[in-house]
Amino acid sequence: MLLILLTLTACAANTAAQATESEYCKIYKPVCTSDADSEETRDAVDKNNAAFEEICKPVTSPCDEPSPPQVPVINVEGHA
Repeated sequence: MLLILLTLTACAANTAAQATESEYCKIYKPVCTSDADSEETRDAVDKNNAAFEEICKPVTSPCDEPSPPQVPVINVEGHA
């Protein structure tokens, strides 16, 4: 009886943690890098994005789109 319960528990734990490819592709968003990122950070981001591209086969990447212009933040004293 104990063996059956342990087996059922293990199966439930394994299947509950798995997401289908389509669920993954709906959830994951590619990460974009900036010029300020270190080479180590860029390499890690590239590996994650490569996995996304292999699984989801996106037509375009949000990182290919131009970034919106940066809006200066004005503090209370009126200086940028």
